[in-house]
Amino acid sequence: MSLIADSIARIKNRYMRQHKDVELKYSSKIVNILKCLKTDGYIYDYKVDSKDNLPIIIVNLKYHHKKSAIQEIKIVSKPGCRIYRNVDQLEKIKGYETYVVSTPKGVMNHRDAIKNNVGGEVFCKVF
Repeated sequence: MSLIADSIARIKNRYMRQHKDVELKYSSKIVNILKCLKTDGYIYDYKVDSKDNLPIIIVNLKYHHKKSAIQEIKIVSKPGCRIYRNVDQLEKIKGYETYVVSTPKGVMNHRDAIKNNVGGEVFCKVF
């Protein structure tokens, strides 16, 4: 399982159990994905810490009236099947969904990718 898939599965499982936080293995890609989730209001905060001399990320999960801020989080691009979208394809996304996209200008949500006129690999879908 890839590190991104593992992290998303951990976040999803902790939300289902209504835990306050979750520990993830450190990766710069994971930190960038968490920046997008924080900006869009899906998590409260995250911090990089160490446990047994290994870097970890502690994520504070967000709830509204005992309901999780993330209703669903799904992996889109997988190690065996990478999914890439250009700006035209990203513009067709409607509704409250947020897609986290890795672009040449960095990791950002699909709305910022459209503003910057760039496409890229779609990591995950959140709503």
